[in-house]
Amino acid sequence: MNSNAATENERTYSVATVTRAVVLSQALFTAGNSLTTGGFFNYFVNDLHPGAFLFALVQIAPENSEAMSFFSRWLIVRFYNRKLVWIYGLLLARVVALLIPLAILYPHKSWTGVPMIYILTCTVVWYVCQGAAYLSLISWLSDLVPEQNWGKFFAQRRMAHLAILIIVPISAGMLRKHYLNGFSSSAEHWIYAIIFIVGGLLAIASIIPMLRLPHVSWRQQATARNVSLFKILAENHNLHFLLASRWWLAFFQGFSQIVLLQFSMNVLKVPLETYYIFSALMYLTQILFSWQAGRLSDRSQDRNGLAFGMVLVSLGMLFLFFATTDNHWILAGTYLMWGAFGMVNLCGENLCLKLTPPGDNSAQFSLYHQTSGLIAGGAGLLGGWWLDRLLTSVNPEAPQMPFYVLISIGFLGRITAPLWLIGVKQPQGDR
Repeated sequence: MNSNAATENERTYSVATVTRAVVLSQALFTAGNSLTTGGFFNYFVNDLHPGAFLFALVQIAPENSEAMSFFSRWLIVRFYNRKLVWIYGLLLARVVALLIPLAILYPHKSWTGVPMIYILTCTVVWYVCQGAAYLSLISWLSDLVPEQNWGKFFAQRRMAHLAILIIVPISAGMLRKHYLNGFSSSAEHWIYAIIFIVGGLLAIASIIPMLRLPHVSWRQQATARNVSLFKILAENHNLHFLLASRWWLAFFQGFSQIVLLQFSMNVLKVPLETYYIFSALMYLTQILFSWQAGRLSDRSQDRNGLAFGMVLVSLGMLFLFFATTDNHWILAGTYLMWGAFGMVNLCGENLCLKLTPPGDNSAQFSLYHQTSGLIAGGAGLLGGWWLDRLLTSVNPEAPQMPFYVLISIGFLGRITAPLWLIGVKQPQGDR
């Protein structure tokens, strides 16, 4: 290693300097990501008139593909440099994502299978690479910032993410509703393509603020080489209970998610504009909960904060039983309580990092963060299938009853998730 590289690696940065760079990077990435996922991505794909099966595959591809990024630990062991793994993984992911708008150039519109298979392939590669990049980023940041500062640091990063989610997707959604409806289908395709490309470039630009931050030597290189990952996981009983709680919650969240959406749109008739308001309310409340969660985390209260947050988000489902078409505003209570996801996410992720070896935590974090998404996706398919079965034999005098049945199951599953945390011992102090 030359002297310049050694100086760069040994250079220390204050937590405040790292925080400013990470917050700016997160804001750029979230702004770009919100323009390439969610509503804009779904509208772009839907305008190609895909078949139901291919459209469903595209919908579940992101979470399922991210779960495959478990291999990022192998990349870190091989290259040692988590900063470079993050940069190259994110660049590759976003370059592949920028290829998706080329689907509109396919000349034969009589069968949409070819462009949809093309979009599906790009989406899988995109999220596998982005998932690996994200795991490397979190592992890198957990070494770049001292453990006693994780709470405030990750809280500010998440608050930047939530603030952008309030502004960009909601504003873009409103603009789409008012300005894109008058265009022809072909023009709309090109407008979506332009928005998609702008979003991708913003996501790539999120790398720039992080370039000056140093690569941190991986403290667990010897462990990673000499001890198998399965042995590390098998001996971590605290992590077992944390994963059980996380996966239990993910299953019942995913199980009831499609039910909640169908109930809001088809039974309560919640307008799109009201949905945007509810979402903004939830994100705003999540900012407040994230800040409080950061303070709890820095006082080694992650487990208590996680359990408390889980209870609050579960109780939010009770408002659904009192909402009707004429007073769907009661759902505001649900979204206010779901603001506690800010505490669930921050305390849970920090607790996961604290229960893993310093530096060698990408695989464990993948099991906690990304495998739960895979479980939620599978549970969502189960919930949707069960709802369809119940709706075929619904009593016309009580059309909401199938929804109440599945919402009740989802509530019971969510409210019992904190019980698994009894087996988790909260780490105390900085390791």
